[in-house]
This record gives sequence, structure tokens and C-alpha cells, in this order.
Amino acid sequence: MKQIIPLLKTSSLSESELALAVSLQGLLAQKGETFLIDCDHYRQFVDSDSFSVRSVFLRALIAENKNLIPGYVLFDFSRCDGSLNAANMLTSAKGYLAVPSECESLVSDLLPCVRDLREEDPTTIQETIFDECLPFFRRDGLIHQVERPDNHKINLRDYGIRNHWAIVYGDESEKGRKFLGHVLSSLKSGIAIYGWTTDEVSFVEFISRYGDYIVPSDWSSNRAFFASDQETTIPFSPHHVDVLPNKHYVAIEVSDGDNAQWLERDFPFEGYYGKRTESFHNYPLAFTIAPAMTYLAPAALRYIYSRVRNETFASGVSGAGYMNPCAFPAKELPTFVEKTARMMKEASLTIVTLLDNKNNMSDATVRRVINEYAKRPEIDGGVWEVDPICYEGNAGRIYFSENHKPFVSVRYSLWSPTGDRTTDRTWIDKIAEKINQLPIAPKQEKGYSIVNVHPWSTSNEDIDYLVSKLSDNNQILPLEDFIGLIKKNLGGCQG
Repeated sequence: MKQIIPLLKTSSLSESELALAVSLQGLLAQKGETFLIDCDHYRQFVDSDSFSVRSVFLRALIAENKNLIPGYVLFDFSRCDGSLNAANMLTSAKGYLAVPSECESLVSDLLPCVRDLREEDPTTIQETIFDECLPFFRRDGLIHQVERPDNHKINLRDYGIRNHWAIVYGDESEKGRKFLGHVLSSLKSGIAIYGWTTDEVSFVEFISRYGDYIVPSDWSSNRAFFASDQETTIPFSPHHVDVLPNKHYVAIEVSDGDNAQWLERDFPFEGYYGKRTESFHNYPLAFTIAPAMTYLAPAALRYIYSRVRNETFASGVSGAGYMNPCAFPAKELPTFVEKTARMMKEASLTIVTLLDNKNNMSDATVRRVINEYAKRPEIDGGVWEVDPICYEGNAGRIYFSENHKPFVSVRYSLWSPTGDRTTDRTWIDKIAEKINQLPIAPKQEKGYSIVNVHPWSTSNEDIDYLVSKLSDNNQILPLEDFIGLIKKNLGGCQG
């Protein structure tokens, strides 16, 4: 018999009502109950052979489950001053439903109001509620969700509530960084942070130094519904080709697959991967994938793998989550790499992608980092995206670990010079020309090129165009074959 899932449609909900629904979804998940919010493409990840849905209304959901809810906290949704995060922390820690004041009529005759956050100091509300709730939080994860007038996210808090985590936002100001430092110091080290920020580079460097990492998730929905408490094995068999002699060898990798919310939303549908699977082009192409999908949304990863033709996959940066390995505390790196290897195995991945800044990459630090990753039998090698210069900062340099696993720096990046998609492809002609001028040298570093693809400033057609401009002196290989060939031919003699 099929399990019946309550389905809440969002088409008639206001933003404040959706915020209430997200709080309710997380709260009910704490109690072992569930419903699905019908947004984006999430419904397509539900196995129709095992589940059926029944449409429900928000007030009816609250009424059906009122015995599980001890009361509600009221807050001003329009203030964007931390009140939304603060209210949901009270949901996470104490089980009170977070209710925007505009929605109070939906609950006032069903539940008692236990607190009105509108009466509390808006300048310190996150700090106050975090410290109050800290004894009740689990300290093995964190939601960092932006809340300010020009960038106001409603999503994701359901997952924090489900897991009894804190839900905060610390901006780039001195006060914001001090607060975020206080939060991170109060939690375990080496934790995953879910959400996003407003200054990627400084934020990732900041949390890396605490031994923490981020899984980009700010637009994620239904985590309370789809997530598992442990990784799920998702099988995938990579595509291989015959390696031709006397060629310059190229691998093409689409970056930003660490972005879990992208993988859950448009990536497999109208996004990069969805369009690729519907294209007649069949040259080898690697996509980066967040290994954390094995527990965050295994149904979505299963769907992605089910559509594969000759595409291959590598771990997104820098494994279990996005951090800078060379800035990461040395004592925390083995634990992070162990998590990475475990997740990569469950996701059937063997190549890890790393992201760092050249300023962090002394030779000694690089050796320490790659040797730590290479210790793991699940990891065959890696791709290194090096800032600055759009991941081209290390100009194709190849490093080898002590056990002869190659870690290959990006040589060229398909990254629009304007930062946006454009019909002008003269810049792509220049990249193709540079690749065509590289030598056929299978026993030398210069005989191999990784081309990174920046998905936010390019299109599938841009990759097709680049490939069409490559001369017959080049062979594009699946990433696994490319890494394996470098190991075979160079044998640890470079870097």
C-alpha cells in the first residue's frame, strides 16, 4: 500500500505564510511527522510507486497537529533584522511554532502565544536568543541563513529545526564576525554549516580557520522531508573511452556542484545538466556533485544519476563541503577528509575537487593537504581550482602525493570575462587557440589540460562551441580516464 504524503501547495501562499509553513515542517519532523511543500521540482523526487499525495491547507495542517505544538512565538516578518532566525531558533530549541504577525489569525484560536519577539531589542535579538537556547541545541551543525532587507531567504530553516540546530546570520561587519565567531566557538569544531552568505571568499576563509565548512543551501526546501540521518549509497558507473595515442589530453569539468540547492532545483531539469542530457552532443563532460547529497537529498542524487548518458561526476569543492584546504586547521583536516572519503564512496565518486587561494598554497602546505586526501583508497586523485584568475591561478600545475596520486590544477577556465552570459564568443576562440597550441607530450605536465566551466557565466552552447574549435591534436577524456592516464604516464615525477 502506498504511503500518503500531505502536500502543501505554495501557489496561494504569501511569503509570510511560507515562512510559517517552513517552521511547521521542521517542527513536525522533530515529532516524526512529515509533509511536502510543493515548490520548484521537489515533487518529482518522490517515488510515485511508493507514495501518493493528498493536498492540504496550511491552517488545516496546524489544526491536525496542534497537540504536538506547545505554543507559538510571534515576530515581525518585515523587519529582516534577525527576528526570523531568532523565532526559528525558539522552534528548534523549544518546539514553539514561529508565526509572522501577519499570520497570527491562522493560529490564535488553536495555540497559545508564549512570546512576542516584537517587544524585544531588534539590534541584539539573534545574540539574545542564541545564548538563551544554546543549552538545548545540538552542536554538530549550523544553519547560516541571510536575513536582511536586500537578501531575505525563507527556505532551509526547516532542516535546522528538524535537527535542533541554531539558525543565525553573521554579516561582514565587525559586530557580525564577532557574533559568528561566538557561535562557532560555542559549537563543535569540524561541523557542516548549511546556507550561504553575502561575501563568499571572506566567509569561507573565516569558517575554514575554525575547522568548519559550508554546504551551499540557501534556496533549499523540503530538507526536513528528504534528508536522512546517514549517507545512502547511490550507485553510479563512470563512462570510459579508449585513449588515442599522440594527442594532447583534455578534461572538461563543470564547477560549483558543491552548491547543493542548485542540484536539488534547476540543475537536473532546465539547468546545465538537464540541458546536457537532452543534447545530441556526446563528448565526455564531468560535473561536480556535492557528496553531502547522499544524506541531504538522496532522492535528488538518484534522479540525477538516472539520467546519465556518458557524463561523469567528481566531488564538488572541497569534498564533504566547501572550505579552503590550505587554510583549514591541520589537526582538523584528517577528520574532514575521512568524512569526504565516506561520502564520496556512497556517491560512487573517486575524484575530489579542491578550491584554494594561491596565497595559502606554500609547497609544504600543499604536500600536507594532498597526502591527507590521497591516503584514502576511495580517492584516486583530484582537480585543484586555484584563485585568483577564475581558478586558473596555478596554470595547470600537477602535484603528486607520496603514493603517486595526481592532483591537477585547472589550466584554463571557461568563465565569461563580463561575468555574465553573452553571445560574443571571441573570448572562447582565444581559449581554444591556446589549447590548440599546447604540445602533444604525454610524458610531460604540459601534455594535459583541465578546462573548468563556470556555470553562472556560460551556457551548454558555450562548451559545445569550445569543443568545436579544438583541433584534432586534442582528445577530450572522461575525468577518471584523464586522471588515470596522468598517473600512468607521469608516475609522480611532476610537481
